[in-house]
Amino acid sequence: MKLSFPQANDELYANLRWQAAGSYHVLATANDDHGLYAASRTDSRAPQPLVGASANEPMLWTVDYGKGRVFGTALGHDVEQVQTAAFVTTFARGAEWAATGKVTLPIPGTMASAPSAAQATPQPPTAEGYVPRGTRPGKGLAPGMKVTDLGKSGRTYRVHMIKGDEIMSGLTDFAEKYHIKNGHFTALGAINKGLFGWSDVERGLGQKKIEFNQEAEIVSLMGSITTDSQGRGNVHGHGTVALSDGSVRGGHWWEAHVSIIADVFVTEEEGAPDPPT
Repeated sequence: MKLSFPQANDELYANLRWQAAGSYHVLATANDDHGLYAASRTDSRAPQPLVGASANEPMLWTVDYGKGRVFGTALGHDVEQVQTAAFVTTFARGAEWAATGKVTLPIPGTMASAPSAAQATPQPPTAEGYVPRGTRPGKGLAPGMKVTDLGKSGRTYRVHMIKGDEIMSGLTDFAEKYHIKNGHFTALGAINKGLFGWSDVERGLGQKKIEFNQEAEIVSLMGSITTDSQGRGNVHGHGTVALSDGSVRGGHWWEAHVSIIADVFVTEEEGAPDPPT
């Protein structure tokens, strides 16, 4: 959403009393200009304490309540105010989050932040036989994966996968679970199904698909692991496999399904928090 947006003729509350720190999260505030009403206060029984020329008062927030999720809003005090884009958008999305823990409802254009340059330029549709740019490995497709920490200081791991595991998905899950921020890897093993890519730079169509469905030995696989701005693991690998006649296929790896076993050796170049227990 936009970093700021107007909400005319609505109310705010000053000097709220909060629960213990850490149990709530403020999503949005409104600036309370004390100069607008300080001189007109008439209730001498309980005057509102005013500190400074103004204060940013909470308007939208979430609260932890046991195992429940609570979304609070101070917007929408009359018929006119509950029909504004600001109220409708924040109330609907906040209610969805409280009910499901996720937010999927779209943000209307009037409330959306300005698109980035990449978003503003529409991308051409992906041609048949190509992998769309930005495609990420599937999640949870390596249930037989086992991780062994091989070192104390260098954080070197052997990631062992068994028949049916998908290597790129498994490495992505591993990278996020073990907080691999800056690492590299090599691998060996065997696969029986794969999808590689070839960068079609000249036509700008993304990655041309190279598919195969037969037994193959991994003769080379190397790559890097980083973390993006959203905390997701980015696994980038290039490699080749040898087929039964000795021919080789390779490229950018999108998918590689293990046929017998595969071992991936990962080394992280910089320190990271202790792995999860």
